[in-house]
Amino acid sequence: MPLIYYMNSLKGVNTDINKIDSPSIAISHPKRAKTNQVFKGLAGWRKSSVFSYFGLTLHFIINAQGELLAFQITPSNVDN
Repeated sequence: MPLIYYMNSLKGVNTDINKIDSPSIAISHPKRAKTNQVFKGLAGWRKSSVFSYFGLTLHFIINAQGELLAFQITPSNVDN
């Protein structure tokens, strides 16, 4: 919770030009993903053009000055 409060305090001003990005966060190697207990129920499977992975996706929006406007962390199997 402290991280969420901190990130919300850094929000920038909405401009006409915004950029949206969604990098992936791989949690563990695919061979060990089924035994992962830390992110059980939170992370998901995703297949990219290069490999498949078990993890999360960070979605964020920044303005033209590079200030953070919004962010959300979702399982990797959720569409952008």
